[in-house]
Amino acid sequence: MTVRARIGWTLMGIGLLTAVAVLAAVLLAFQRFERESSYRRGHEFLSRVADQHPELTERQRRAPDEVAAFLRNLVLYEPDTRVYLLDAGGGVRAASHDGVPAGAAVPAQVLQESLGRPPGMGQYLLGPDPAGSPAAMLVAALPLRAPAIAAGGTIDGWLYFV
Repeated sequence: MTVRARIGWTLMGIGLLTAVAVLAAVLLAFQRFERESSYRRGHEFLSRVADQHPELTERQRRAPDEVAAFLRNLVLYEPDTRVYLLDAGGGVRAASHDGVPAGAAVPAQVLQESLGRPPGMGQYLLGPDPAGSPAAMLVAALPLRAPAIAAGGTIDGWLYFV
């Protein structure tokens, strides 16, 4: 093999490796962007629901079936989206779909982690689906506080978006 052929093969190999590296970087960046934008949309959706329906946890105590129907209506046109109303400890009170196992819960660690993750660049959260999916899913969680005169207050429940 001549020197000219070796240089040609070396340059072609370097070009191929560079193309593969660039393709991998673009795919990883797209995946991260998709997760961040989905988390932001989910968090904004939960914020709108909580703002428009601050009585959601109290309503669930009075009429649980109505809240389950309400959650179903929220995601009527999004069959792959699930919304849960959780109690303060993470136990499922109501779900937007049927088939949630009895005693299903979200680990408190995921809920606490969501408090420190406002939507923004580089922020998203992976967590479990209470319906029993074994894989970590992209989730958003928003604490619900009972209406009170003083700011803050204790967490009365959670809205959980999968």
